[in-house]
Amino acid sequence: MTFEAEVRALAQVLIKEVKAKLQKAHAENPNKVFRDMQKPKVQPIQMLVDQARVQVEEVHPEELAFTFSTKATLEQDKPLITPHGPMQPIVITEDKVWVDNLHDLQPGDEVHQDTVIGDLPTLFERFGSEWASRWDKHRETPETFWDPVMSFIDTAIPQHAPMPYQKITAEQILQVIRRKKPSAATGADGWSRQDILHMAPDLVQSIADLHAWVEEGNKWPVTLVTGIIHSLEKRQDASQVQHYRPITVFSLIYRAWSSIRSRQILDSH
Repeated sequence: MTFEAEVRALAQVLIKEVKAKLQKAHAENPNKVFRDMQKPKVQPIQMLVDQARVQVEEVHPEELAFTFSTKATLEQDKPLITPHGPMQPIVITEDKVWVDNLHDLQPGDEVHQDTVIGDLPTLFERFGSEWASRWDKHRETPETFWDPVMSFIDTAIPQHAPMPYQKITAEQILQVIRRKKPSAATGADGWSRQDILHMAPDLVQSIADLHAWVEEGNKWPVTLVTGIIHSLEKRQDASQVQHYRPITVFSLIYRAWSSIRSRQILDSH
């Protein structure tokens, strides 16, 4: 009993110390309040769930079967989930299912069957096919298809004076990088915000020289224009490819160049 009392007393002392430490930290940096209340970080994708859904059209108690009108592919070796409990299919046809128990199944009830997908090759294939339908929509479109649009732009949009053009400086690059959040994502090249901010001046100048070299007509190094795709959940119960939003992360060196030139273009007009 004496030992237990000492342990409890020590626990109270430690709790008070932690509280005091947290209060001091929040007083010195009020932003910690927002960090404490922010939503949990999005977890990486681990699986998708294919759902085959059908609506019961008619129930046949004497046969332990039901018919459905919705087109769906049901598998015989997986249970069917109903509002009244799971049932095991015995025979499945295009519009009728025989099961081991109907429970209290009623016309109009929804029955679904889940298939979990967790292997990486299949996950990559699912996301790749979904996003390719958007990103590669005009991959095979001939350039002449856009001629009417370009002609309209030439005739309808007023011509502006050429934008003053000067080479990007090392200081401009550092200014843009400083404005990035400390948690800014790192691209395929591996250079983080902290890396660039702590570079020696001659190395930052080499980035500015690279920008000038590209703007002279040379190609970007492949690593700097390679986008890493991150999938962000649109909803908490995300289980389908459509429930995720693809975010493309490029190199900070490339993003610094695009930020500087984009701002100059906007300011000039």
